[in-house]
Amino acid sequence: MHKLELEGVEVKGAPRRKGRDWCAQLHVRGFDPNALQYACEFILHLADVRGVRTGSIIALPSHKRLFTVLKSPHVHKKSRDQYQFKTHKRLICLYDTAEADVDQFFEELGERNPISVQIRFKKQYAAAPPPPSL
Repeated sequence: MHKLELEGVEVKGAPRRKGRDWCAQLHVRGFDPNALQYACEFILHLADVRGVRTGSIIALPSHKRLFTVLKSPHVHKKSRDQYQFKTHKRLICLYDTAEADVDQFFEELGERNPISVQIRFKKQYAAAPPPPSL
């Protein structure tokens, strides 16, 4: 586990949440599981710094794509190479946060997007969101 440190930034610690009352989700995917874990920890740290309440990192099933390539197209048909792309996925839910704060968090995360991962945002407000924090 990596500990991230930002100098001169006060961390507002909020307890982790569980359940279905989320207001936004982050779907994070990548080929390297170590880079993916580091990116998820960075997202959680950034959320703590900004005061956005998050849940823990949820591991989703990985997706595997297999390829078989012939080494020689003519005589040696049984001689083949096999390759695979394995995509690892994680889910982070945001809870009880005003829409303006979530938009600001998404904008900052877009500016500081971790390398070698893809982040997809999904927002939902079923009930009235709480008032924005000052």
